[in-house]
Parts: sequence; structure tokens; C-alpha cells
Amino acid sequence: MLLATPLNPALYPRGTLFAAAGLLTIAWYYHHIWGRLKNRPESQALPAPSADFAYPQEESAPFAELNYLYRGLAISVLIFLLAGSADTPSPPLDHLLGALMGLCGTLFAAMFAVGLICVWNLWKEAIQQLKSAKLGALILSAPLALLGLAFGLGVFVALGMLVDKIPKYLESLARPLMLGVIAAMFYAVWKGRSHAALALRLVLLLAFSSIILAAIVWGLWWIASQTAPLLVSFLSAITAINAVFYARWVRLRALIHNMQ
Repeated sequence: MLLATPLNPALYPRGTLFAAAGLLTIAWYYHHIWGRLKNRPESQALPAPSADFAYPQEESAPFAELNYLYRGLAISVLIFLLAGSADTPSPPLDHLLGALMGLCGTLFAAMFAVGLICVWNLWKEAIQQLKSAKLGALILSAPLALLGLAFGLGVFVALGMLVDKIPKYLESLARPLMLGVIAAMFYAVWKGRSHAALALRLVLLLAFSSIILAAIVWGLWWIASQTAPLLVSFLSAITAINAVFYARWVRLRALIHNMQ
């Protein structure tokens, strides 16, 4: 048996090699695409949004940034599948099982990448609102925000207690109604422009961010303990590169494309 080192892990050595090669491939791909988008003519670049600016109507075909992202995601999924099946025994069913494990890893990475991007955008919006808020009013409204948080938690508890007491013939109507109440509460909090609503949003963002980060750290630690830390690191880096490209080049284009 070869000596196990960080560059030659005892577990999943071929999968780690595939992941390393895939990281280099996806990094080169996005580096090439990033330069192409950055150096494209000004007439094709995305202008800075402003209140008086009206974007011209575009074709219904997907824009270039989204096509580049699709290709990068396809390469990344293939890397996950190869890394998952590379160290399985020779029978085809074992390779299929390994590929399915790689697919599960892809879904795990995509789920948390989307969550992190959403939380990051919410933090950017909250920070912009904080810059225009008065610090004194924000501090004074903190008790009201905590009272609203307690009220919201009370509503959640009450709805949870009602679930078991609802007759079966009313479940199909009651459950969507409960989800509607919860959605209305979050909508009211995120659309509120008072200092109390802003303080409550900050509390909720801190809670959600802590939960998501803790889940990601625990998930990566558990997966690394079951496979190989270097393998997980390479695949996490591939996920991060895709997320950065989406956040920088695709998201704003998608919002503008959907508004037209």
C-alpha cells in the first residue's frame, strides 16, 4: 500500500485526482469566460442600473452569461459524478452507485450554494438600508423588534399545536392557509420600512446565517470524515467558483431579463 499523504490520500485517491483535475479545468474555464465578458465591447456590456434608466428590449433567447453558466455547471456535475464513481469496484452497478453518490453531493452543494447567495444578497440589501437609517432610532426600536419576533414565534407555536387538532377533511385547506399566514408574516417584515422592521430583519438574518453556516460546516466535516478531506475541499472550491460567477455575471442579467 502506498504511503498516505495529504496529496495521496488513502481513501478515494482516484476521486481526489479527478476532483483536482476538475478544479483546474473549471478554474481555467471561468477565468477564460470572465476575461471575455470583462473585455467585451461597451455596447454589449450591462450598464449600471439607475432610477431613470430603461433597459432596451432584448431577445427571448437566453443571454450569454447564462449559457456560460450552464456549461460550467455541466462540467461541474460531470466532475462530481466522476469523483464519486472513480474509486468504486469494477462492476457497472458499483460505478452507478458511486455516480449516484456524486449526484447527491452535487445536490447538497447546489442547495447550500443557493442558500448562501440568497443570504448574501439579503445582507447587501440590509446594509444599504442601515446606511440610511438613524442609529439612535434603530436602537430605540430594538425592543419593539424583539416583541415582534416573540409574536412571530408565538404564531409558529400556535400553528404547530393546531396541526394535530385539525380534522382530516380540512387538512387540504388548512395547511395552505397556514403557509399563507407564514409567508404573509415574512413579506410584511421584509417590506416594512420602519426601524423596528429593519432591526427585526437583522435579527432574522443573523439567525438564518448562523443556521446555514453551521449546517454547511457540519455537513462538510461529516462528508470529509466519510471520504477524504482533500476531495471535499476540491469539490467545495468548484461549487464556490460557480457561485461567484453566478453572483457576479448572471444574477443581475436574469433579473433584468425577467422584468422585460
